[in-house]
Amino acid sequence: MMRPAVLAALLLAPMFLPRAATAAPDPLEVWNRHVHGFNGLAQRHALGPAVEAWRAHVPPAARQGIGGVVGTLGEPVAALSALAAGDLDAAWIATARFGINATLGWAGWRDAATERGYARRMVTPGDAACAWGVPSGPYLVLPLLGPTSLRDATAALGLTAAMAASFGAAP
Repeated sequence: MMRPAVLAALLLAPMFLPRAATAAPDPLEVWNRHVHGFNGLAQRHALGPAVEAWRAHVPPAARQGIGGVVGTLGEPVAALSALAAGDLDAAWIATARFGINATLGWAGWRDAATERGYARRMVTPGDAACAWGVPSGPYLVLPLLGPTSLRDATAALGLTAAMAASFGAAP
């Protein structure tokens, strides 16, 4: 006897559930779809085979060391971003990590900073912009770099332009 009541409750339940909000329009949808298609082609025909060759021919220890060097080069960006965001603790840790890994870690080949209790805390220019109240803006897909927000992409571009200007590369 209970089955018709359960069936009726299941059929009527959707009427009483809150409705999902309609998705906000994507002002960059056409761009994002084209770039996503391009990224798929680049992944299939260039990046994927390059990654396979990298993994096949470079030993894991060397891949880890090279990744550590690249990570060490990113620590000044993390320190400046944390400082701009007002996170003095993260700025200090990134600065300490850079100093320790650049010297004791053989330019970052070894993560000597983590061994000494300074774990990596990545802070990006987009995080600093967020701390200043800059809204994230629309979803954006960048060629080869993938998805991000307009705020994060603009902050990273601004940092890149500032760095280029400081090294005399910009006009």
